[in-house]
Amino acid sequence: MNVTRLILLITFVTAVPTLSSVTAFSQTTPSDIVTVSYCDLIQNPGAYDRKIIRTNAIYRFGFEWAELYCVNCYDGNHRTWVDFEDELCRHTKKIKSHGSIGRTVALQLVGTFYGSGGRYGDGGYHYKFVVRCIEAVKTLANDSPSPRALSPKVASVATCK
Repeated sequence: MNVTRLILLITFVTAVPTLSSVTAFSQTTPSDIVTVSYCDLIQNPGAYDRKIIRTNAIYRFGFEWAELYCVNCYDGNHRTWVDFEDELCRHTKKIKSHGSIGRTVALQLVGTFYGSGGRYGDGGYHYKFVVRCIEAVKTLANDSPSPRALSPKVASVATCK
């Protein structure tokens, strides 16, 4: 086998798994995606493990944290790390950066939830949510304190339906 054919074969073999996951999501219609409350998601992680879902949650991000939560079901023990697909859906909303201070935003998002196998992020997160599309975003605070350290004003709107 010549070198050119070998390179083409290696490229094809390594690209197939990536293409199949992108194709699977692109063939999913909005009505095929299960919508679930974030609190239900973390209270029943096995039911949604490795499934594409839509949820509303609060996202805080900053220097070394990227976390989903809802004040109405936050207990500090069932934390969700956030990762993003390399390429988000074409209609995704943008989240503005705020340097190392971070930001706290309310989101409606679609992605894959990992409810098992956890020690995600720095190891302190039980679950992971890989974002494929941000359908709505609203800034709640131009900083990103832990959920228990939110100002009363922000805490009153950092709940999820």
